[in-house]
Amino acid sequence: MRTILGHVRILSALFVGGLLLAAIPVATASAARCPSNPNYVAMDFSGQNLAQCNFAGFHFGVGTSFANANLAQANFSGDSLGYIDFSGANLSLANLSNTTASCGTTLDRVIARGAIVTTAHWDFICTSSSSGTPGPDFSGANFTYTNIDYASLTNWKLVGATVTGTTTCNTSFTNVTQTGEKGGGPLTPSTC
Repeated sequence: MRTILGHVRILSALFVGGLLLAAIPVATASAARCPSNPNYVAMDFSGQNLAQCNFAGFHFGVGTSFANANLAQANFSGDSLGYIDFSGANLSLANLSNTTASCGTTLDRVIARGAIVTTAHWDFICTSSSSGTPGPDFSGANFTYTNIDYASLTNWKLVGATVTGTTTCNTSFTNVTQTGEKGGGPLTPSTC
């Protein structure tokens, strides 16, 4: 009797232990969804679900791609976004504050509704090389105290965006949809 009871206890312990071990890879897989700092290496995150990932302080290499990725509520605060392809990505409610971007930053077909782009330096940014290519949708985004100087904005959507203190020195606007901006909008080209 004692031997049978002992075997039952051992089998029960092994069964419970097996269940615990089976659960560990699931937890590890979900935690590994957000990448670590690539340190200037070009990475391909195309089409990945990276919503709510923290990229603050990352050093992205030239040629990094987030094309068609889900980056909703991701944090890029303080990063350099030069030469990154965000084509078709979802950046809704993403934190892009204190970032720098350039003409090498691709924003065609980006959905960035409600994104935070405060105190950013997006000088020389250009989008949509052809007039038929949809530009980024920054409807409801916050561009407070952002520099968008010497830039070329083609096919941008800024409906309901907050544009307080945003500068647009020598910036060209082509087919930019601006209605209902808050805080001093709409943005207009200015000379400095």
